[in-house]
Amino acid sequence: MNARKLPWREDCTPYRVWVSEVMLQQTQAVVVIPYFHRWMQKFPVIESLALASKEEVLKMWEGLGYYSRALRLYEGAQWLVRNRNGNLPETRKSLEEIPGIGPYTAGAILSFAFKKKAAAIDGNVLRVLTRFYAIEDCISKLLTHRRVGELLDVHLERRSPFVTMEALIELGALHCKKEPECHLCPIKKGCKAFALGKVSEFPKRKKRDKIVKLTRIALIYQYKDLFLVHRVEGARVMSGLYEFYSSEKIDSLPKRAYPLDKVVHSYTKYRVTISPYLCPLQHKMNLSGYKWLDQESLLKLPFSAGHRKILLSLLDFLSSSS
Repeated sequence: MNARKLPWREDCTPYRVWVSEVMLQQTQAVVVIPYFHRWMQKFPVIESLALASKEEVLKMWEGLGYYSRALRLYEGAQWLVRNRNGNLPETRKSLEEIPGIGPYTAGAILSFAFKKKAAAIDGNVLRVLTRFYAIEDCISKLLTHRRVGELLDVHLERRSPFVTMEALIELGALHCKKEPECHLCPIKKGCKAFALGKVSEFPKRKKRDKIVKLTRIALIYQYKDLFLVHRVEGARVMSGLYEFYSSEKIDSLPKRAYPLDKVVHSYTKYRVTISPYLCPLQHKMNLSGYKWLDQESLLKLPFSAGHRKILLSLLDFLSSSS
């Protein structure tokens, strides 16, 4: 089986492996590739990431989703500069001391960057081994991860353990997928789930939360060539990102309110429909926590997914109206 050509495999430095593994969490490799290239151009080393501003980091992550991942990378880089001269350590214990690095990411860095015998248990590996051994336990359980780790320890060769580790990831990504291609699998003869004719029943998962549908109204206040925005603060999912004024319900629209295309976006268990309106003002108003910015400045800011779509819709509208 031929491995995919992925940019983080071309030069497996610890930092590049770290960045790629964080980006690949809950995101397909094909989506990650362009983001990885842009990230490495902007932040080629840990020190450059640590010295960046929070807004720069979030802007580079814009569109990739799950922004807390970017902030964990940022915090980890700053911690490394303060405590380890910007270098990633070579032991699991030391790696897991770094903010944002858990067991899987530590294992991936040890395996792929330092070529050590270490389990890197991602979704692909869980899928392959729970099927191969017909493991009945839910993959969200810590006990299941520990069992898979123990099985990996048996399978990983001491001479080139990273080769086996990468092969299992590739097998899961290319053939042992959600819809498996068992006829192409090189290890199907030993697979218990295949022998039982129950491959599609593994891995065992807990029931997904029901999708919660939400509606929002967004008012894009405009004064001359300026627009009103604010940065989301606190512990909210969108913390650190920018948005226009929005609310679940607005009693009445301003007299001058031009509807833009509705925007639909999803995050975690929510599916949100936003109805945006452009609201030109004759007099500048002030809202606590908000600021007025021109188009050029808006394009430099990291926006939440839904409001990024609104921004692009706004720019199209202004361009067609001029």
